[in-house]
Amino acid sequence: MNHLSIGSWNVNGLGDKYRGIIEIKDLTSSKNRLWIKLDKNFFDLEKDLFVCATYILSLNSPHYDDDFLKLEAEIKQVSDKGNVLVIGDLNARIANHDDFIADENKIHSSLQDILQRDYVQDFNIDRNSLDKVFNSQGQQLIDLCITSQLRVLNGRFIGDMLGNMTCFKPSGCSTVDYALTSVDLINSVSFFQILEPSYLSDHAQIVVFLKGCISMQNMNIDRKYSEIDMTFKWETISKEKLYTVLEESSTRDEILGYENTPFEINCSGVERAEQQLNNIFKTLTMRSCKIIKFFRKKKLKKKKPWEDRELDDVKKTVSNLAKLLRINPYNLNLRHPKDNKKERLDTEIAKEILGETDLLSKATRLHLQNYK
Repeated sequence: MNHLSIGSWNVNGLGDKYRGIIEIKDLTSSKNRLWIKLDKNFFDLEKDLFVCATYILSLNSPHYDDDFLKLEAEIKQVSDKGNVLVIGDLNARIANHDDFIADENKIHSSLQDILQRDYVQDFNIDRNSLDKVFNSQGQQLIDLCITSQLRVLNGRFIGDMLGNMTCFKPSGCSTVDYALTSVDLINSVSFFQILEPSYLSDHAQIVVFLKGCISMQNMNIDRKYSEIDMTFKWETISKEKLYTVLEESSTRDEILGYENTPFEINCSGVERAEQQLNNIFKTLTMRSCKIIKFFRKKKLKKKKPWEDRELDDVKKTVSNLAKLLRINPYNLNLRHPKDNKKERLDTEIAKEILGETDLLSKATRLHLQNYK
């Protein structure tokens, strides 16, 4: 089981990496919201997952445009097709307020008749928060959660059981970055994490880890890299050669063709641009620099001081014989070969020992004679 991590900083661009992710461009008109769809078959989820990366302006901003109401309308369009995950900076402070209708099972019986037959009652999930402030924008977020049946992950899961702060400014700290999920998606959440603050932003990154299984075969990666079997050396005349090559019409046409090519704004477009640019640099380099071909040298095994060629041959012979014995363990010819090299080696070693003994005996006799 792998984990699918979705963070508040890295939602944009996912569609270029995987075939199972589709950007939904016609769902919102806001520049501060990005909707993508995660295919349930690709990520081994129960339902399709619609992820919304959003930034909602403060109510005091002149550019605020009923973002919570519009986000609610967008959620309503996709909630019937799958689960929803909203993640981002919502500029809302909700303290410990409930994001569901408390004690819904105690509603008067006269009101039960007006509810839909497939209506699912809310259930209580405790939530903690270190931010004790509740503002008007927080009330809009609570209303959005109740209306759309979303649950706040902050302060509810392993990784952020206390409901840590997410925004750090000189005026103080607050919790304004949230992850909201559909009720049906809660069982698929492994844990939720608020990362340490960094110098890149005064907001901490929040990450949701979902249970899923991503197959590497489904990844839209088909890159072929060609090895260069040569290296180049810059010489004193290389500068003049490079100027000459750049002045040629064929080189200028190739460079202009690269600049005028409308590359797609995705992974395949970047790869095409990289390949064309690489060809231009390779042509310029080969025609202006000295080409030095190189071949990979085979690494020689370092022999120990006491090893020689004869010992190496014996080791190879024994190793080959062992391989044959593993294949044919009941072959008597292999177990008792007629031309037994081990016996010949033992005989040669014995002769050397005897020869050394004879020399020692001769040296002893000469020593005794000289002593007399």
